[in-house]
Amino acid sequence: MCKRVLLLMAGAALLLSACSPKNPGTATSWRVVQLLSQEEQVESITEVRTVRHCGPIVEQKSISCIAGTSNELSFSIGGSGGISLGAELTVDSSIGNALGLNRESGEQLDLPVPPDGSVYRYIVTTEYRVLNGEALAKSSTGEERNATYTFQATCTLRIESVEQAACPQPAAGNGNASEGEPTPEAGEASPTPDTTALLDQANQLYQQGRFAEAVNIYSQVLQIDPQNAIAYNQRGNAYRQLEQYDLCIGDYTQAIQNAASAAESATYYANRGAAYALQGDLQRALDDFTQAISLNPNFARAYESRAGIYQQLGMYTEMAADYSTFLGLKPDSVNAYLQRAQAYEHLGDLNAAIQDYTQAAALQPDDPSAYFNRGQLYQQRGDLSSALADYNRVLQLDPNHVRAYFARGSVAYQQGDYAAAAADFSRALDLGYGNPDVYIYRGIAYLQQGQGAPAVDDLTQALSLVPEQVDLHYYRAQAYALTGDLKAAIDDLSTFLNAAPADSPLRPEAESLLENLRKSESAAGGGLLTAPTVPADPNK
Repeated sequence: MCKRVLLLMAGAALLLSACSPKNPGTATSWRVVQLLSQEEQVESITEVRTVRHCGPIVEQKSISCIAGTSNELSFSIGGSGGISLGAELTVDSSIGNALGLNRESGEQLDLPVPPDGSVYRYIVTTEYRVLNGEALAKSSTGEERNATYTFQATCTLRIESVEQAACPQPAAGNGNASEGEPTPEAGEASPTPDTTALLDQANQLYQQGRFAEAVNIYSQVLQIDPQNAIAYNQRGNAYRQLEQYDLCIGDYTQAIQNAASAAESATYYANRGAAYALQGDLQRALDDFTQAISLNPNFARAYESRAGIYQQLGMYTEMAADYSTFLGLKPDSVNAYLQRAQAYEHLGDLNAAIQDYTQAAALQPDDPSAYFNRGQLYQQRGDLSSALADYNRVLQLDPNHVRAYFARGSVAYQQGDYAAAAADFSRALDLGYGNPDVYIYRGIAYLQQGQGAPAVDDLTQALSLVPEQVDLHYYRAQAYALTGDLKAAIDDLSTFLNAAPADSPLRPEAESLLENLRKSESAAGGGLLTAPTVPADPNK
């Protein structure tokens, strides 16, 4: 079984998911040296928090979340042998800077206190921005492996709604106080244990990531008060963090049945929908989010979550509509602009997508994702100068953004600057870019510059990765011809002509080049007798 190992580095802790090999050997130290890929997602969870002002008691006045520290970064290093439990892991400072490690992004939300004699019930969403992808890790023995990582980069808190109610009154004929209330008179029977204090304790454990312990305390609350909807919801949230989705869904269902109001019920439907989505039951998730919206038409998180389901179902018109409603409620959400832009891309509305990426960049100017995505659309529209400006901005913000080097290289290629293109493709390869296209188009860039030998090397590497791309034999033939290896060039042209479709636009040129090369070989000549014909756009 895999265990999570707490590792210390430079005074901070990192979580490394590691598996013990069958025969653990000497501990190996690993260093993460390059980010190979990065994706982004947003995770959210909704809770119900109360602030009571019943006589002298004022409770739960603030909540907080913290992200962006080393405690939110975990790595799992791949490989069939696993990593010994004594493994040490460090991260290059450039990687930490690229992720924003230890730039603590915490938030505290003060919950206003209601007037004396009343209770405020807040519905609060905690939203986490999570980065994940692959990185290159090197061991102390020189071994290299890919490491998957997850990093909780930022968190935000927002109040979805607040309801006011009167303080509960003690039951008639019963000396016990209601939930969270003091005993009215001394000398009466012992009161029911204070479930509000227990809920507060469980919530604190939850915020600390001690989910199993929180479950135990929430369960104590429910033993005392079997109809406590808030406790069911919070325990469901803890089960969700523990990935115990059946138990989670059961608790949300109980919360729905015992909800005190429509807005509260909407919260529980939305949480249950999220759990169904994690199980892959998209239709039930969609139904629950829709029900949440019908109960609370201003429930921002429900629109955002339903938009995510529409995205998985390929329903991009509905996805864009839900993000539009969400942005009407929460106009400063960078992620919503990024996601709606993707919906517009799928719908073919590039202008609208560019506008959304521009808005996201304005709201979060130090995030490279909006610039990169906008650059891709500018390049797709043929606006190469704007695309180049965006890729340059990305690389200013993240000098290790491997895809931006490839994209900028492709712009330079389209502009005919083959030396700059080759340099950017080389940088992408140095950073571990694994797409065969980088070898293909760097090879062709070398070919355009008349550099036959490096072109041969790159196109040979590309053919080893994608042997089915027969056109590469045609381009490598030209590279061989530049080196004077006419026999290899003729062999590649013959392979191409035997495998290429009859309607290939390269076939006439390949036939002409083959004829010229055979004549050159017979005359003991050499060299390339026709100019290379290569794609104008590496993205095609």
